This record gives sequence, C-alpha cells and structure tokens, in this order.
Amino acid sequence: MQALHESAPRTRVVVIFRPMKSHRAIQGRIISGVVACAGLCLAVSPAARAQAAPPAAAPPAAAPPKAASSGDALVAPADAPPAAAAVPPASAVPPPSYGYPPPGYAYPPPGYGYPPPGYGYPPPGYGYPPPGYGYPPPYLPRAEMAASGRHTHDGFFMRLSLGGGGASVSRSGEKYSGGSGAFGAAFGGAITQHLILYGEIFDHSVNEPKHKVGGTSVTERGWDVNIAGVGPGVAYYFMPLNLYLSGTLLLQRASLSESNDSRSSRALTDVGLAASLMVGKDWWVSDNWALGVAAQFLLGSAKDRDDESNWTTAAFALMFTATYN
Repeated sequence: MQALHESAPRTRVVVIFRPMKSHRAIQGRIISGVVACAGLCLAVSPAARAQAAPPAAAPPAAAPPKAASSGDALVAPADAPPAAAAVPPASAVPPPSYGYPPPGYAYPPPGYGYPPPGYGYPPPGYGYPPPGYGYPPPYLPRAEMAASGRHTHDGFFMRLSLGGGGASVSRSGEKYSGGSGAFGAAFGGAITQHLILYGEIFDHSVNEPKHKVGGTSVTERGWDVNIAGVGPGVAYYFMPLNLYLSGTLLLQRASLSESNDSRSSRALTDVGLAASLMVGKDWWVSDNWALGVAAQFLLGSAKDRDDESNWTTAAFALMFTATYN
C-alpha cells in the first residue's frame, strides 16, 4: 500500500485568494468612519479652545446723552435707540412724515419730573377776556382818595332821613300816643374827615292818636299829634366803616291839628328842649352820595300852653337815610 502511494503521481494544488465584493464594502465603510472622526475632531477643537480662553472685557459704557430742550419739548439724541412704540391699530395709518425723532432729541435732565397733581392746561374755551374788558381802575391810597374828595367826608354835608316808629306826648293823668311817621333833614359841613357840624329840623307825626285820660282811652279820629323841632347837632364818623353817631339839641313843641287841615293846628305845649340821638351806617353809592339806615331816639320836655304842667315828648324811629358829603 505504501508502494501504491509512492507510485501515484503528486499533484500541486495552488490556492488563489481573490477579494470578494463583500470585502470591498467593508473597506469603504471603514474609510468613511475615519474621515468622519477626523472632521469631528477638527470642529470640536476651536470650540474647546474658546471655552478655555479667559472672558473678554466688557465694552466701555456710552456717555449719557446731553439734554437739549426747545420750549417745552425735549428731544432725544440721534444715537439713542428709538423707544418701543405701541403698535397702532390696523385702521390708524401713520402720516407720511411719521418716523424717528429729529436729531438733537434728548431725555429730560436728572431731577425733572411730571407736574404736580391737578396741574394741567386751562379748560376748553379759556382765552383772552372779551372785547371791551379792561383792567380795573387803579387803586387809590386813602390819602389820594381824601385829596380827590372821593368817599370822604369833607365840604358840604346834607343828610335826609325818612322812616317810622312810635311817639307819645304825656303829662300827669293824660297821654297821646300811637304809631308815627318821621322825617328829618340836616345841613352843615365837615370840620375833619370824621367830625361834622350841622343844623337839623325834624317832625314826628302820630295819625289819629289814642287819647288816654285817667282810666279812659279813646281814639281821636281825624286828628294828628305832631312833635316838631330844630337845632344844632354834631356827627362823628368811624372810617372806613362809615358808621356814625350823631346828636342834636333841639327846640321842640307838640301840637294837635286836624288831619285834613293843617291850619287848624292847636299847640299843646310851649317851646321846650329835646335831645335826639341817632346811630347809623352808610354805604357809598357814588363818589359823594351814600345810602344808609339809622335808628333815632328823642326825648324832650315842655310846659303846657295854658297852665304850668309839663308835657314829656318821646319818640323812636327807624330811618332810611341819603347823605351827600
């Protein structure tokens, strides 16, 4: 058997390895992976260097803008960023000139604020005074007013008074009394701006007085009782209130007369003395005229016309006055 094996011819077997298509695909994938890794390394290395580097210094702050005002409007600098404006509604179309503020616009200076509460523009319709409206007349000091004679008591003096009250003429056991009408007129002149001398006439008239004798009282129909007098007086004005006190010393007499016939007057008393006191207040209505009110009190005494008895006269009246001075 060994001889058979040795006698058999030897055949050389040559094995040739040829690359297969699958080997080529694997090689392509390996090459693509290597290229991708290299690219990733190249991209990551600058970012790593930037992260490791120290942070850059901040840029210097810009200088505050200068304020520039024109009237009441303040303008912002040209280099200032525009403020965010509210988006207008779709219907509101801005005018063609709508844009950024003009050059020189500035923010308000430090400390500038809004006006206090309640401050605002005048109401609509507020404007200049109507035509013909002017400034008030110049104020005159009291000395100049006195020199001009305006609202001062100087020169000629006249006071007219008219009013009503009550009056009585009485003696022991007999009395005439009732409501009365009063009239007075005073004429004189000013000594100073406060002191005035005058002469006055007056009359108090009681229409249809009550006549009381003893315990009996009757009304004298168709008859009047009159108290009339005349005399000098003095008045003192408290300025600038224009309040005054005046007193008059009178020669007076009481009489009876028929209401429809003054010529039928019959004297009750002889001429006697009486004193009149008046307190009043005037208001100027022009440079020299004043209107006012006053209260008058009168008290007097006179002897009877036929005997030695004395009659007492008394009267009170509220008066409206007109004074020229």
